[in-house]
Amino acid sequence: MKHTHVLFVLFIFGSVLCNAQTTQAPTSVPQGRLFTTEGKKIKFTSLSIGDKEHTFRAKPDSNQQTILASSVVLIQKQNGTKAGSFALIFGGVGMGLGLIAVSSLSNSSLFDLNTSQSVAFVLTHTSVYALIGVGIGAITKRYETVYDKRKPSNSTSLGLKVISPTPYSIGVGLSLSLGNTSR
Repeated sequence: MKHTHVLFVLFIFGSVLCNAQTTQAPTSVPQGRLFTTEGKKIKFTSLSIGDKEHTFRAKPDSNQQTILASSVVLIQKQNGTKAGSFALIFGGVGMGLGLIAVSSLSNSSLFDLNTSQSVAFVLTHTSVYALIGVGIGAITKRYETVYDKRKPSNSTSLGLKVISPTPYSIGVGLSLSLGNTSR
């Protein structure tokens, strides 16, 4: 029983460490987007980060632009696309719909399905839906947050967070924030 508790505590500690984000910005980001205090979202192809201002290019052939470091709230680096994730999700949906269709057609007197036809039908649905997922996911960019200034600096946070390794699953969070609540 003690081993289970130790493993659980190590899992929680490890997941918090793995998902921790820093408030220190990196020195450069090759491609991504940043958000300003005014609510603007700026996509860039290269970003050089300085102490007082950041320089970036909105497009590869455009001129360098500068923005004050104090007006940047969030910097996210582009890490490819979500094609693989969408293929898995859509493929699972296609498989589920294929299985539902085969089970309803096998109970029908209009169609006489054997096992090989049923398997081919389910695999066809799965692959078609997975290809649709790849198509949609290929145009959806994946971003990783490398700098986040929105974290409260004058409060103490105590809490338990079970963080999911995938962005499409359900997690549990409990948080207690002790800080200055006066207005």
